Amino acid sequence: MNDEFEGFKVLGRYHASYSNNVYIIVQASAGIKMTEHFAPWKVKFDIDFDIKPVMTDDEKVAEHKLVGSLMAAEQKMGFTG
Repeated sequence: MNDEFEGFKVLGRYHASYSNNVYIIVQASAGIKMTEHFAPWKVKFDIDFDIKPVMTDDEKVAEHKLVGSLMAAEQKMGFTG
């Protein structure tokens, strides 16, 4: 398994005691990078992954600002939800 390639890096792999759960923390430049890494495991071993993208506080603030500006622009154009 290649834990690091352009746009993708495994930062940590953690096994939950007394369960079959493994938590893998990765840094990826795009969602498709996770597919590149995890798809072979799905194909070879039929392993299901529950992928949950997360972001930093700064990224979340930027997301809220973007959504707010998009909503404001829609209101100016007369769109209502």
